[in-house]
Amino acid sequence: MAITKWGMLPLGLLTVLLVGTMSAHHPVASLYAVMGLVVLAVELLREKKGWDLLTVINALYIWLYSIVPMVLITVPEDIGFFVDFSQEDFLVPFLMVMATYVCIVFGFLTAKNSPRGIEIEGIEHRKLSWLFWFLLIVGIASLLGFGAVYGGIDNLIKNADRIRSGFLKASSPLVFLRSPSAFIFSAVWIGVAMLIKPERFHNKVWRYSAGIVLVALGIVEALSTAGRSQLLFLFLPMIVGYFKWTGKRPNIGALLLIGVLGITIVVFGSQIFAAMHGEKSAKSKLDEDAGVFTAFTKEFVHPIGSLPVLLDAMPQKVEPNFFFDVPVGVLQVAPEKLLGFALPGTVAAYNTELLLGIFTPTVPPGLVGFFYYSALWAGIPIGGFLFGYLHGWLDRFIGSAVHLHPIFGIYYASITITIVGFMMGGDTRVYVNLYLYGLWIGCIGCVFLAAKKIKFRRYVPARERLGKG
Repeated sequence: MAITKWGMLPLGLLTVLLVGTMSAHHPVASLYAVMGLVVLAVELLREKKGWDLLTVINALYIWLYSIVPMVLITVPEDIGFFVDFSQEDFLVPFLMVMATYVCIVFGFLTAKNSPRGIEIEGIEHRKLSWLFWFLLIVGIASLLGFGAVYGGIDNLIKNADRIRSGFLKASSPLVFLRSPSAFIFSAVWIGVAMLIKPERFHNKVWRYSAGIVLVALGIVEALSTAGRSQLLFLFLPMIVGYFKWTGKRPNIGALLLIGVLGITIVVFGSQIFAAMHGEKSAKSKLDEDAGVFTAFTKEFVHPIGSLPVLLDAMPQKVEPNFFFDVPVGVLQVAPEKLLGFALPGTVAAYNTELLLGIFTPTVPPGLVGFFYYSALWAGIPIGGFLFGYLHGWLDRFIGSAVHLHPIFGIYYASITITIVGFMMGGDTRVYVNLYLYGLWIGCIGCVFLAAKKIKFRRYVPARERLGKG
């Protein structure tokens, strides 16, 4: 039997209240429980069909900025963050994350309720096929070229963890091919989408065989990066996007698959990649005695744990960059030799220096931290509104096309992954590195090259269409 939003409300309220009750002897932790209730109420009481991008923002906000802070405040010794805190250190950060959330919701609803917008009308299969072959050929050629720098694809995968951490470097001019090899992700998605809704080649054996080859190619690309998030980035959009396109609700099996896949990659991903070349990663050594929940929670502590530190350090030790990281994130796509100058350090590097005393982009500040690094308290309303408005616009634009073809369902789902990535990281350069070639170039190609027509239109509220307003 389907669970309505009113049926979920008592269950959700009870869950958050139980956590809040456990933290009753920690008043500041109880404030975060209240904020979790507010976010939950916004999600369950607002009008929507199914889930949307704000649903993803709300779910992650409850986890990152409600549950994780309560765990960090009540049992800090289990989490073992870089800096020791008292619960009073999290009082002002509570105001920061609450204010940011209000601005995000305001921006999202402003974009969603705008009287004007654009829609995609249909998709041309032939042009989509051309885009698929372009992305596939360029992606494979780039992967082979980059792999040749390190002695072949097999050696690239074996040494991926060392390459990613900077212990193994190469001076070959082919190193720039690392980024365009991510075209493989979009090629795999488009190929799978065309197999789900085929215009030709209806033979199931051929379709399943082609699908297996494509997914295997995507796995090779993901393994070559040693990034746990890349495996999630490959699989989750195809699984979630299919249900978004069909409008069906995922069954228990699909939910379990998504949950097990996500937890396994987040908790044990580092160990899996390190084991590929017979070593134990530093992270696995730290987490080997931790339980699954503790190990899982540790992955999400830095967005809230960074806030007390940067509040204490800015602007005395670190000056705000006034969102300069945004254009720099785009510029870093080009090699520094072409730019003619060295790019400044990232917000993640400054954040790591404050936490660990090392200027290296290891510990990102998270979404709210990025806004504060950018313009102090003024960055909260500016960044929060723009973040919400952008995703409200994307939800309206891409969301209006998910029923046209599976690829739009996949791209819609992949955008949810980018939301998770940026809310956890808050580093525009990492965002561009991860998603420009793997997602946005392919998505823009689908919209402007493969779409039959893009229509600008005025949206009329339902009350006016029915003559009631």
